Parts: sequence; C-alpha cells; structure tokens
Amino acid sequence: MTFTALVELQRGYLLSFATLVLILYIYCIIRMLDAGRKNLKFVCTCIIALAAFSLYQGMVMYQQEDLSSFDLPVSVLVVAFSAFLIFGAYMLYDIVVWQRTNISAMSVKEAFDRLPAGLAYYLPSGVPIMVNETMQQLSRCVISQPVTDANAFWDKITKFDGNAVIKDENNAIVNAGNKGIYNVRRSKVTVNGVEMYELTLPKGEDYVI
Repeated sequence: MTFTALVELQRGYLLSFATLVLILYIYCIIRMLDAGRKNLKFVCTCIIALAAFSLYQGMVMYQQEDLSSFDLPVSVLVVAFSAFLIFGAYMLYDIVVWQRTNISAMSVKEAFDRLPAGLAYYLPSGVPIMVNETMQQLSRCVISQPVTDANAFWDKITKFDGNAVIKDENNAIVNAGNKGIYNVRRSKVTVNGVEMYELTLPKGEDYVI
C-alpha cells in the first residue's frame, strides 16, 4: 500500500509522526549549534534531517493536492521515520551526556554572569577580557554605559560626582545616592603569564545593584 492509497485520517497520523521527528531534529541541531559541536555527528544529523524533510514535504504536498500522487510504500515511510526517530533520540541522549561532561565557553560565560559579585578582568591598556553582568549593571547604573574601556571605567567611578571615597589607589567606595553604595576593588593578577587587572564588586547587604 502506498501513501496515496491511505485514507485521509491514516495520512494524518503518518504526517503527525513525521512532524514530531522533524521537531526532534530541529531541537537537536539547535542544541548542537549552541554547544559548538560542529563535528561529524552534526553533519550526519543535518543530512538525515534534510532526508526526513524531503519525505515530509512530499507527503504534505500530496495532502495539500500540490502533487497528483505520492506513491512511496507506507512500509518504507514508517521504517524510514522510525529509523530517523531512533537516530534522533540517540543524538539527543549524546548531546545531554556531552553537556554534562564538558564545559563549553558558553557555559563558562553563563556561570560567570550569574555570579552575585561583580567581576571584571582587563589588560593594562584598558581592553576588557571578561566582564560579568553584575559589573555591567554597576557601570550602567553609575556612568550610564557598559564597560568598554576598563581604565576609563575605573577613572569615572573613582571620580563619580565627587562622592567616591578612595581608601587607597586600588579601593574605592562609590556613593551613588539612592542607587546604592558600591565598594569596588582593583588588584593585579597574572593569568597564563599575562598580567592583567581584576575589578571586584563584593555582593552583600551593604551593596545594592
């Protein structure tokens, strides 16, 4: 029996099954792109997704009467989409296992941004290396712009409306009025032989973002 010979309800069931398989592949591809996994498995997933979409498109076009017939045997379609489903489920499992055992650059950045304390690392020239969201919030709150030049940022917060109390050259308490009071500290660190500065904004009851 071919797809054309099926009654409309049966064709609907097969199309629903094919739609779920395609959704699974779209989800897997998005997860793989997000994790930066552009390897052989990613290529195979994309190729199989295209094959599944081609079969799906043929069924949809016949269902919408854009094709006069779609004479692939139902058994071939069922076996093909069942195989696609099994491979897609395996790829989803593989993605989950990989993400649990590997730390991607995106995961590091997300964890860095979720820290309650403000952190920023920058070169002596002022070029930011990493600035987390809490420190960016401080910058937007106090000087109304994100950190693009860390040296300029440090200069501005230590001279903020004349209200900054400098305990020493690397420690400033900034009184931003009703926006809060911030204690920003600067220290020099060495990472992989590269000297850079670290700015920290402790998170506590006395400091409000």
